[in-house]
Amino acid sequence: MTRKQLNERFIEHTISACKKNGVKIILVEDKHVLYGEEKEKTGGYFSSEPPELAVATKLSRANFYGLLAHESSHMDQWIQNTYLWEKCSFGYGLFFEWLAGKIVKREHLEEAVQDIIRLELDCEIRAIAKIEKYKLPINKTDYIQKANTYLYSYLHMINTRKWISKPYTKSGIWKLASTRLKTKYETLPKKLERAFRKHEE
Repeated sequence: MTRKQLNERFIEHTISACKKNGVKIILVEDKHVLYGEEKEKTGGYFSSEPPELAVATKLSRANFYGLLAHESSHMDQWIQNTYLWEKCSFGYGLFFEWLAGKIVKREHLEEAVQDIIRLELDCEIRAIAKIEKYKLPINKTDYIQKANTYLYSYLHMINTRKWISKPYTKSGIWKLASTRLKTKYETLPKKLERAFRKHEE
């Protein structure tokens, strides 16, 4: 089977999984999709309430396939491990409420951040498996570095209480990240911390 055929099979498999599990799939011919009540512009998302998988298609091949691999892996988590999805999704809610000003005990905040990292790490492992299985047109080393940047960004934000917008798109940041996924994300590397702070200036 050619690479093109494998790529097409990946899309077909994703659409089939959506239909089988009652998930609405939305492929938008634009550079972004709108997410949530606030209509936030983003490249893609998976939502469990209501079940939706959305990805913008007017992106580079690498970005489109990378987003679809990532967001469909969140769907897989929701389908296959409801406990993980629900517990870690609660962590997201608490973390964003804290960013917005809610008072949260430090221990609860740290637990929420680790739940977010746990969910996203599991998602990235699944996405990388899809990149390999379907020979997606993505530089795997770059993808892992960008994933690490995203995961580590939560350790930075918990100290600054400031949201970092898409640090994985900033080459001055993600190229400093490790080329291997870690088993734990508990300490922010100094070089990434300096890069995050410089990005905020």
